[in-house]
Amino acid sequence: MFARYGYPRSLKTDNGSNFTSSRFSEFLVQCDIDHRRTTPLWPQANGEVERQNRTLLKAIKVAHVEKRDWKRELNKFLLAYRSTPHSTTGESPAKLMFGRHIKCKLPVLSENCQAQEIRTQRENKL
Repeated sequence: MFARYGYPRSLKTDNGSNFTSSRFSEFLVQCDIDHRRTTPLWPQANGEVERQNRTLLKAIKVAHVEKRDWKRELNKFLLAYRSTPHSTTGESPAKLMFGRHIKCKLPVLSENCQAQEIRTQRENKL
């Protein structure tokens, strides 16, 4: 990932042993990455990631129950997720990462429909 996209300016992690090791700390220093840790024993501090993990696990469980190839279903789910505009940014993760929409089988909403949907999602959050 780093070879293709470069190093991030910062990295937010929980306090798992894999993120608190001296080896990981050395890597961060060498790559000039600012390490931001979440509050210990407070999963809400990293709520977006926790929510995403729950959603991914649910997709895997559904595939398992329906006797489908969970790896294939997970890849479909991730493609859909990465192609869908988010209410907070108005853009899909793929568009933010690559500067363009990625090709997928999902129907594409017109710009007006997208803008209206994003406004509705934001209003519902309030």
